[in-house]
Amino acid sequence: TPIPPRPSPSPTPIPPRPSPSPIAIPTIRYVGLLSQNAYLTVIPSSSQNLPALIRRVRELGVKEGLILPRQAPRGLHVAIGPFGDRNAAERWSNYLRAYGLDARVYFGR
Repeated sequence: TPIPPRPSPSPTPIPPRPSPSPIAIPTIRYVGLLSQNAYLTVIPSSSQNLPALIRRVRELGVKEGLILPRQAPRGLHVAIGPFGDRNAAERWSNYLRAYGLDARVYFGR
C-alpha cells in the first residue's frame, strides 16, 4: 500500500480506508522533546503489533519525528507529540480513533 503524502499546513482528507465521513488531518503545534510536561496522543500496543501500528500511524499522516514508541509510564504504546496544548492532542486522538485506533490523550513526560 502506498504511503499517503505528508499533511500540508491546510488539512486535507486522507481516506486510506472507507470511513463514514472524510476526516481532515489535524494541524499540529508541538513543543519539541519530552524534557517538560506536555500533551501526547497515545495508542496502547503489544510488542507483536508495534511495528504495524507505527506503519499505520505513518500512513495516516503523522510525521516521523512525532512518533515515539515508549514503554513507560503506562505500558507499551506509541506516543504522538509532544503538543503544547490539549486541543492539538485531542484533534489527533479523534482523527486516529476515526480510523479504528485506540488513541487517547495523556499529559506528562
